[in-house]
Amino acid sequence: MSDLSELVAACKCGVYVEVNTHRDVYESVDDYLGNKDTAGTPEDVLDGMRSSDSAVRIQFYPDTPIGFYTVHHHSVDAAVSAALRILADERKGKVVA
Repeated sequence: MSDLSELVAACKCGVYVEVNTHRDVYESVDDYLGNKDTAGTPEDVLDGMRSSDSAVRIQFYPDTPIGFYTVHHHSVDAAVSAALRILADERKGKVVA
């Protein structure tokens, strides 16, 4: 099973993956990030998004259609891995910021 398939199977509600949607409107990554809540995203990841002109956003709803997490990254694989870590932490009862 791929990591993305694992994420989808672990969520009771939707999983949304966006890749480079800023390019659809001729927007820079900086402008894209200015319109998103990136709290908790490490600065090196944001810098990587800017330098690679690549913006990946995963929003996933593990338990209900109103409770969700969002991950930003410049790599699809790294974003999916981060989402799986968040789910694992949630299942262990750890507080996720």
